[in-house]
Amino acid sequence: MALTPTLTLWEVEYKGSNPDELKKGIGKAAEQLKAFSRAGGQILFGTDLGYIQRFDTSEEYVWMSREGMNFQQILASLTTNPARRFGYSTRRGRIAKGMDADLTVLRVDPAEDSTAFSKVRYTIVGGKIIYSQK
Repeated sequence: MALTPTLTLWEVEYKGSNPDELKKGIGKAAEQLKAFSRAGGQILFGTDLGYIQRFDTSEEYVWMSREGMNFQQILASLTTNPARRFGYSTRRGRIAKGMDADLTVLRVDPAEDSTAFSKVRYTIVGGKIIYSQK
């Protein structure tokens, strides 16, 4: 079993409704994330891109951090956890000899700022730069 929290979806779904209901709903979801994480559950980062028009993932990282996930756990939700879950762990999800050369280079240290994962400098797939922030 794995959990993909997408906590920022609550703001979209509850838009225009009672702010107390929104706070209560997102609070329960956040508590579930915290409990699942503390129990050692596998967390996969995800977005609802395509369903919602929010492209900035930084708020999701803030929520994950706020609920007790450290930067290593958030990183795992983006890398090793999905690679394991979907059967790619022999080729993807970590940096090691013989692995695919897929990397994301951040502009900021995620140990210092949980939103760093949304501040991408380069994306490298198969050893080739496919995205570069100027």
